[in-house]
Amino acid sequence: LEPELLSTPEAFGRLTRSQKRHYLLRRMKEGMVRFDGAPIYPPRYSRTIEYPLTQGEGQEQDLYDQVTAYCETHYDRARLRNRSAAGRRISPT
Repeated sequence: LEPELLSTPEAFGRLTRSQKRHYLLRRMKEGMVRFDGAPIYPPRYSRTIEYPLTQGEGQEQDLYDQVTAYCETHYDRARLRNRSAAGRRISPT
């Protein structure tokens, strides 16, 4: 995206139909409103719920550690190949 190229919806509107086919107009969820100006999407409130993982071999913590190691290995490989389809580590607490 090049914000300085098409900084407003009006700038996009001035393009011809054939020119518009070469661009993607991105709308942020927060900017999406109904005709009366009310937001389409309600506000999102999130919170983290903590719970202890069962300990020991073959238990939840062991599985979590193995999956984390797997993701970190493949994330690093993907990063070296300039691929972005790998996850990130999520803390258990």
